[in-house]
Amino acid sequence: MAFSREHLFSKRHQLIARFSKLLSHPARLTIIMFLLSSGTATHEQISELVPLSPAGISHHINQLRRAGLLLYKEENPRIYYELDLEQFDAMYKPWNEFLEKLK
Repeated sequence: MAFSREHLFSKRHQLIARFSKLLSHPARLTIIMFLLSSGTATHEQISELVPLSPAGISHHINQLRRAGLLLYKEENPRIYYELDLEQFDAMYKPWNEFLEKLK
């Protein structure tokens, strides 16, 4: 079994790589962009934009939640999602600085 060697890299490089991975799928990118513009959205609203099955959308929402980028509020029968802007900025800023250095 292979062991992860991520711990051998700086926390900053780990964060940049993790954020890049989150942005690497068009579904997650679409969800992030939609929430940046709308503020909040339900699973149903997200499903109108993301051409995947409900299970596929849930998978991507859960990846964003596990990364700490999504906040949610349950109001039966709906769940409302929004970006955790503080966490988003904490990941975005080092990533953006990295991209600027590539220019």
